[in-house]
Amino acid sequence: MDILASYFVELDSWIIQDGNYGNFRVGLKCSFALEYRVIGDLYGSMQFDEQSCEYKEDNIYQVSGNTSYLSDNVSVIDVGIRAYQEAKPNTNLRLGGGFRGRIGLGIDPFFYVEYLRKQEGIPELIYDWEIEEIFIQKAPLIEVQPKLLERDRTRWGWRSIRKSDAWRDDGGRAIYLLKCKLYSNPPRYSLKNQTHQGNCRQRA
Repeated sequence: MDILASYFVELDSWIIQDGNYGNFRVGLKCSFALEYRVIGDLYGSMQFDEQSCEYKEDNIYQVSGNTSYLSDNVSVIDVGIRAYQEAKPNTNLRLGGGFRGRIGLGIDPFFYVEYLRKQEGIPELIYDWEIEEIFIQKAPLIEVQPKLLERDRTRWGWRSIRKSDAWRDDGGRAIYLLKCKLYSNPPRYSLKNQTHQGNCRQRA
């Protein structure tokens, strides 16, 4: 299989702890869909001729593209690669219309695999990947209000690691950043009969 591009995607440790994925390590071949979140806002138009996904920092991209699917609770965008969001769609998105803005990319917490893929008309979103690098967030959690913890943005940064340990890293609250190679085979609805922790396999 040919490699199309590399993407940085975020992964919270709870997604692994839920049993949907095993721990990740450099060199693993994986299958998963992408989830997106809007950074700031999206700006709509009737049509954008060019799809683009320009890396900025962390897992954040400056994008332009088209809306592939809309329902009451899900949107799918195509910026050269497809990603979904399970939420009331942004009011600037129109089916088949264009948009531009900033998004963050993350690994599907299994919402797509378990039930969203069954919605009528939703596109195929599961891609094949290979893990190039793994980073863990170094900023400690601090109490900003009673019983409310947030990362200390003054100490924000990433440290390279070879593999994740979701139950031990950062006391089980780790945030990971994965650099992933995208293979050229088209997306699909299923994980090729791979389930939960079996959906990542080590490089042969």
